[in-house]
Amino acid sequence: MRAHLSIRTKLFFSILLILLVSYSFLLYTSINSFESFLDREVGKDLDASLNLARNQFFARADQIRDELSAQGIELLDAKEGTSWKVK
Repeated sequence: MRAHLSIRTKLFFSILLILLVSYSFLLYTSINSFESFLDREVGKDLDASLNLARNQFFARADQIRDELSAQGIELLDAKEGTSWKVK
């Protein structure tokens, strides 16, 4: 036996689907925006730290490293260069 849905119920489900898709898209764009912002900000701090270390300003370079660590970002030093990850 097939259930018959009223026009009101169909309209409700249509609106619910539109809201679900809209909020999913909003969440997706927010996450991407945050990730690109984080990449830019950490990249600037990382470049500043590496530049200071190259010019023998180790105390300030260590201070930037500590600030990033306090924000939950770990710097990883390797032969290929320095990278970072969120703790």
